[in-house]
Amino acid sequence: MSQYVARWRDGYQVVWRNLTWAEYRTFQKRYEESPFEEPMDVALDIYRLVYLKGPDPKVVPAGIAAFITKQQMRNNPFSGRYTDLMPAVAMARQIVNSDYLLSAKGLIAATLNYKPEEVDGWEPNTFFLRLAQAEVASGRTFDPVDPRTPKDAKGNPVNKKPPHRPLTQAQQNAMDRTREARVKE
Repeated sequence: MSQYVARWRDGYQVVWRNLTWAEYRTFQKRYEESPFEEPMDVALDIYRLVYLKGPDPKVVPAGIAAFITKQQMRNNPFSGRYTDLMPAVAMARQIVNSDYLLSAKGLIAATLNYKPEEVDGWEPNTFFLRLAQAEVASGRTFDPVDPRTPKDAKGNPVNKKPPHRPLTQAQQNAMDRTREARVKE
């Protein structure tokens, strides 16, 4: 969960979290349809919901609640607007692509139908056994990249492996069953 901290010159310090998608949708219409630039009724409701530490919502200065509301409602990727979505998508891709274990967790969850939260509770032997199983099921290996490997101008490793061999019939059948199971859900 993302947390934000702000300190004001007059000594106030506030810690808050992001709105969830459902919470954002709850406030979006009220925020956008308000005749005021800073609708304080919305700001106080948002502050009550997201604050973790700081002034009690009953006595919070209006400027603090308004600041947090602007931060949560303007340019929020949950708005669905292209200009708001693309930075969030790009940052998430960079995070996942730069973290082998996070990428492996996604592969395991997608291939073997685990929830990502379930994977967090595994010890190393279980995690890497499931990763190997996901590799077999998908017909692809998922090797970490050695950071010392020389790269070309585009950042690609110079010594690329040969293309993947085609899936065996058993692997293709497993992929088809997995896709069918997802469609039924």
